[in-house]
Amino acid sequence: MTKGQKASYEEKVQATIFCMERESDYQLTSERFGVSYQQIYAWVQKYKEQGESGLIDRCRKRKQFAEQSNAEKAAAHARKLEAENQRLKMENDFLKNWTNSKGAKSS
Repeated sequence: MTKGQKASYEEKVQATIFCMERESDYQLTSERFGVSYQQIYAWVQKYKEQGESGLIDRCRKRKQFAEQSNAEKAAAHARKLEAENQRLKMENDFLKNWTNSKGAKSS
């Protein structure tokens, strides 16, 4: 892998198993797979704790609506309402300032 390129699930598994077979030689694994020492270490720790499923990239992936618990659904709904409320407040402030500036110019 080149610097900045994202590792696939298969590459993570290969690197992790390679490292563990060599008694956790993170430096050798880092050089062989072109991934930082810290990243190899993190993958090995996840693998030890969760198995291969720990190496699945869950970054920026939302759960499907059906997979969410009621608490997660309620929290998502609350965030949506809060964002809508914030947008409406900004819109009101803009209109107030705009109308005030219009009134000041006509006087």
